[in-house]
Amino acid sequence: MKKLLVFVMVSCLVGFLNAQPRNNFREGRRAALQRTIEKLQLTDTQKEQFQKVHFDTRKKDIDLRAKLETAHLDLTALKLAPSPEKSLIEKKVNEIAAIQASRAMNQFDAWSSCNKVLTADQQKIWKQVLMHPRGRFLSQRSEGMERHQGMDRQQEID
Repeated sequence: MKKLLVFVMVSCLVGFLNAQPRNNFREGRRAALQRTIEKLQLTDTQKEQFQKVHFDTRKKDIDLRAKLETAHLDLTALKLAPSPEKSLIEKKVNEIAAIQASRAMNQFDAWSSCNKVLTADQQKIWKQVLMHPRGRFLSQRSEGMERHQGMDRQQEID
């Protein structure tokens, strides 16, 4: 009887916790970026330039993510080969690293492009975006997506 009561209480607790709103990391970052942009008090021209940079950055990042995913699939195939060749795997790992570096530079280039259209006072505020602890600017990937992707890769390895 006690076990049943404990089970019911734990089930209710789990159900209650699952019903609570979840912290959406992606929305939190977007909101923080939006607050920073509002602090900048951009002119209409600056807003248009920011939006153009944002769209161009997203387009390039989509292309880079596709290349990255393809490279990861190729790497998995190389690892699953009957006799994996270290040189081919090393080459693919280096290719993946280069794509990841390109994504990071794409984000920095976007920040830099936006920075060029700002006044000196606005640039001081905008620098806070660059100094974000995660080091990301206008990124479209959420933490959860990256964690899920990492789990998929881990399952491929196992």
